[in-house]
Amino acid sequence: MICDWSAMESTASKSGLHDVTARWCQARLQARFDDVVLTATVTPLQTGRFGTTGRLNLTWARGDGPPSMIVKMASASPRTMRAARLFRTYEVEAGFYRDVAGRVDVSVADCYFAAYEPETGSYCLLLEDITDASHGDQLAGSSEEHALAALTQLASLHANTLGDDAICQLPWVRGRSPVITSREAAAMALRWSRHFVARLSGSLCGDIPRALDLLSAVAPSYGGESQTGLALLHGDFRSDNLMFRPGQALILDWQTAGVGAALADVTYFIGTSLADTGKPVSHDQYLSHYVGELRARGAELDSGECWRDYRAYAFGGLIMAIVGWVMVDRAPRSDAMFAAMANRAASHVLGLCRE
Repeated sequence: MICDWSAMESTASKSGLHDVTARWCQARLQARFDDVVLTATVTPLQTGRFGTTGRLNLTWARGDGPPSMIVKMASASPRTMRAARLFRTYEVEAGFYRDVAGRVDVSVADCYFAAYEPETGSYCLLLEDITDASHGDQLAGSSEEHALAALTQLASLHANTLGDDAICQLPWVRGRSPVITSREAAAMALRWSRHFVARLSGSLCGDIPRALDLLSAVAPSYGGESQTGLALLHGDFRSDNLMFRPGQALILDWQTAGVGAALADVTYFIGTSLADTGKPVSHDQYLSHYVGELRARGAELDSGECWRDYRAYAFGGLIMAIVGWVMVDRAPRSDAMFAAMANRAASHVLGLCRE
């Protein structure tokens, strides 16, 4: 993966999809492709709630460049822009593609251009348009086959970054904790939980009040010392942020990446994304698969310590559902997605309490 970062900050520009032209594309792609963009058209996509996304269709003078790309820009919503600045989401995603994506063994979209402007909070990514894989669906959840493929990718990410002190020194990592491991985020979720429950009451399950009571009890000490060590986390590893080919998962949307307890990503994924099958989740099956994939890559973690972290960070899905819902503008699909996340996460927490 190649992202030419030099002198790019000034080209992120506070613009929207309506500003994307052939000239605009050429200015950002000339360092990557020895060809000239002749035409560019963009179609808005209804994916993601923390930015503006579109599909670029391109023609090139010699045909050397790809015929399509995905363009990601800052949100046009003032509410979401404030949240993006607070959580540094655009800075983090651009930083991931610049500093990390090319040196960890995970399947991600190729990045052709990445830029972030600290002064304005604007950013821009031009990414590979993956056309031979299907998107995950947060409402439907992930099947067992997809879950195992996803955990294989997660194990690869963590095995490549466990105990890597250099990652902790990256500018976009310093001074922030992923939402799913953050004590401050747990407190935010509790403050906003009454509003969340009131607005989405018709879509929430009966496990939510009990799970919130349990979160209230653990919030003062949530996000304590990890038993298994620190790794690079995706931070929002769930069905909507994955694509699937047969036997393989690809990871999207790195706006929430950061360093934290490796098992926080695992329990978050299981808690928010497994399809509702009417039977209890087989935690042992999924943890054993994840730990086995770690060990196959040379990372030796104690199974008992993994289990303790898996339980300790199980509230991450509930925290993210509430915090994420508050931070973005209301929309029927968003409300349904956050309700589904909260319902699964609450049931996940209660199920672990019974074990």
